[in-house]
Amino acid sequence: WLQRTSRALSVKNGNVEQNSQSSNEGIGIKILANGGYGFASTNLMDKESIQLAVKRAYRTALASGKTMKNPVVHAEEPICW
Repeated sequence: WLQRTSRALSVKNGNVEQNSQSSNEGIGIKILANGGYGFASTNLMDKESIQLAVKRAYRTALASGKTMKNPVVHAEEPICW
């Protein structure tokens, strides 16, 4: 999940001409399936939009896996904290 906030201030001859703030958010989803990676993102944070992004990432991973000469596999390494 990513959220960004931007602020802009323009001053000319000591007078403020513009003072604005904007923010946006979104998520990126990366899936490994069938030996291939798939990625999708959305800036809409409702359940339906997130589910659609997951489905797109999964379908892309499956399609990518079909074209891989050497499928992607994760190393069998323990996770150390």
